[in-house]
Amino acid sequence: MRDEHELVKIVEKDVKVGNIGKIVAGEINSQEIEFSIPRYYDNVDLLDKEFHILYKTKGGVFKADAVDVAYNDAEIRFSWLLNENATMYPGKISAAVIVEGKDEHGNDYVLKTMNFSVNVEDSLSEYEADGVHRTWATDIESRITALEEKEASSAVFVGTLEEYDAAASSGDIYEGMFVVITDI
Repeated sequence: MRDEHELVKIVEKDVKVGNIGKIVAGEINSQEIEFSIPRYYDNVDLLDKEFHILYKTKGGVFKADAVDVAYNDAEIRFSWLLNENATMYPGKISAAVIVEGKDEHGNDYVLKTMNFSVNVEDSLSEYEADGVHRTWATDIESRITALEEKEASSAVFVGTLEEYDAAASSGDIYEGMFVVITDI
């Protein structure tokens, strides 16, 4: 099954983005961008290489593996399936395609395109329904903050399994606490 959006052509390391459709903030794996690159670049067959998309959002820099790789004698086609890292924040995504592998002599080979950009449209997000935008990073930050607010000596429990059970039933064990059981 083919997507109704334009194929993104890579010519001389320049990425020509046309009508790729709308990408909406909060979408997960529902938008795919299909690329086409010549199979041979400077007499190197790119078929046995790995294709990745390196992209930058407000959330950081990420690397996605290409999916649906197909080829013929003249070109290779592959797609970028945009996950939650790509669509977390509305705005412009800056990206580049990276082709990695080994050359015919076993040396490292990396081909990169020029940067290109795609836009993520704003939309309401259930993550922000309570006023807090949650990601794995903010969850970890919250846990660390909670631990820092407790006394340092109370952030660690060391004892037997029986002592742990007693501490847990009395409410002295809390989420994020370091626990060391000595009799296992």
